[in-house]
Amino acid sequence: MKTARILFLIARTHGLMSHLLKTQDYTRLMGTRDMQRMADYLLATDYSRELSLISTSKVTAIQLEGIIYKKLSERWFSLLAMSSGKTRDLLEAYDERLEIENLKKVIRAVHGKENTTTELFISVPRKYQNVNFRALSVAKSMTEVADLLKETPYSDFEKWLAEYETHANSLILEAQLDKTYYTNLWNRTYKNSDRHKIRDIIGTEIDIRNLQVILSAKFVKLDPQLVRRMTIDLGHRLHRSVVTKLASGDLQGVTSTVLWPSYSQLMHSAVELVNEGRLIEVETLLSRYTYTYAESIAIKNPNSLAYVFAYLSLCLREARNLTTLAIGKQMNIKQESLRSLLS
Repeated sequence: MKTARILFLIARTHGLMSHLLKTQDYTRLMGTRDMQRMADYLLATDYSRELSLISTSKVTAIQLEGIIYKKLSERWFSLLAMSSGKTRDLLEAYDERLEIENLKKVIRAVHGKENTTTELFISVPRKYQNVNFRALSVAKSMTEVADLLKETPYSDFEKWLAEYETHANSLILEAQLDKTYYTNLWNRTYKNSDRHKIRDIIGTEIDIRNLQVILSAKFVKLDPQLVRRMTIDLGHRLHRSVVTKLASGDLQGVTSTVLWPSYSQLMHSAVELVNEGRLIEVETLLSRYTYTYAESIAIKNPNSLAYVFAYLSLCLREARNLTTLAIGKQMNIKQESLRSLLS
């Protein structure tokens, strides 16, 4: 039996879902001539308040990305005020994804010896921050980053520094952050209403993330034992033994090892792209599967708490798609090429 608070949360989420951009919006956005026209179109959407504060004739992709992810943060954290108890705990754990994304920005900047500023981070309310991003933004080495994460939920980061230094690949550290995030998130699902449907969404994300890590790691020829340890120690449709086998085998063996029908079909396409070195398209392909699956869960379970988590996933899809379009417009990428990069 669902509580009145949960029923209200689900009902409110139905209203919020209607605010997300539709297929026709993306078609029109892709057809806009430049960044200004794209920004002008978004003035008629949920992004209008922030966009109205700047001159759309001079807007840049970085500015637009900041506005897009600020809205994502508002959408995600606003649901916490409508929830309580174990539902709120689970939503808080899910929302930590934004903090993980910020930490990945730090890792990539330090790895590439680039500067980063707090303005590039996704907005996370101070009360939900586990780390000091102001200090992290000026870190010059991975050792400094590890020191700043010692007293946080990401303290295991330090254990992976040796592997990172040996292979000089930031994917190793990013995978470790995902392991921490998804393990905590999964453990919070146990006593929640509609947990089986919620786990269907989160479990699919875990499976797809493991597949992405394995494909990316094999492309750069990382040691199979290391690849296995980089994967999340959980599985939904991909049993742990299958993930271990995938990590240990060669790239071509992926398609014969993944037998779940929809995953199998997905892997045939993904391996072809990896063989051609088109890793960005691999990430898009896998993300598209995750979001499409979340959308199907929402359609089939409109009165379930899983609907709320499907909404969160689809908010992230919108943010990523709009960011891709903004960068594409600034770089004058052709419409058809942009379409292939949308999730």
